[in-house]
Amino acid sequence: MRNHPVILAWILGTSLLHAHAQGTCPATHPSEFKIELKRLGVDEVMDNGVKVPRVYGDIGVNGQNFGRFYENPALKIAAGVYRGTLRYESNHNFVQGSCGEIGRQGDFLLEVSGVKAADGAKRTDILFHPGFKPSHSKGCVLFGARQRDAAGNPKPLSPDEPLVKLRRAFYGTDTPNQCPNKVITITVTG
Repeated sequence: MRNHPVILAWILGTSLLHAHAQGTCPATHPSEFKIELKRLGVDEVMDNGVKVPRVYGDIGVNGQNFGRFYENPALKIAAGVYRGTLRYESNHNFVQGSCGEIGRQGDFLLEVSGVKAADGAKRTDILFHPGFKPSHSKGCVLFGARQRDAAGNPKPLSPDEPLVKLRRAFYGTDTPNQCPNKVITITVTG
């Protein structure tokens, strides 16, 4: 049987679709998408019946404030500059899609890459996701509580929430049809 050009193109195209399932979007001359996490202080919050400390701060993109973020003080990311990576799947309901929907698959979940522990060990799965208590994070950056309906099911995020604003700023729309040519830089201060 001869190699058929249409079948070969389909096989190559299918394998290329999966080649960029995680990471940054392919780019020859990307623009920079600059995320700033500015820590402002520590407050206290009730977490599992106990009052515990929590780091809080503001997230900005290209100099524009998008709202508040939270971290677990014991597991926070060290101040520095990191690369952001897009993920499209998660074992948790952390991946955004259009209209504030969040699930296990979607088109927007940011991971902070290159984070190291105090002992120099590599830390992975440092994600931007909903949450507000230190127990909601094993080092991730949290962006507020998910609202729930009367039956206890999570509602979509509202358009004013930092994660929705972040996705919209990255794609330039709520309904993207392609990945923009951007490199994600995350700067943590404070």
